[in-house]
Amino acid sequence: MIEQMGNSVVPAIMDRGRELLAALNSIAEALVAGDTERYGLLCQEWLRSERFSDSSKSEKDDKVFTQRMTFEHPDTGSKLVCYWHGKVRTGVYRLHFEWPPPLASKRLFVAYFGPKLTKQ
Repeated sequence: MIEQMGNSVVPAIMDRGRELLAALNSIAEALVAGDTERYGLLCQEWLRSERFSDSSKSEKDDKVFTQRMTFEHPDTGSKLVCYWHGKVRTGVYRLHFEWPPPLASKRLFVAYFGPKLTKQ
């Protein structure tokens, strides 16, 4: 879903979404390459800042919230809870993803990009 104002798409939402996806892609590439130094630096830069964050303990304890954060993986059909999210302040959008990535696949599953699910 794309936030629209009149007939035009809000470019800030799309730009921020691309920035967040590029960061997750860089993290995944470093993980796949086994570049632990780069992986650690990217995690430090992106995951330990205000760019990406985990949900709070009280949110995780809320069954309704957890249900909203549960997504079906398109490849496996399994249900994944994706509390981690990137923030887009324009239009209050979120990019939810699986964290940490499964060690076996070394792939990050991006579950959702759209309006904040808990504000609907």
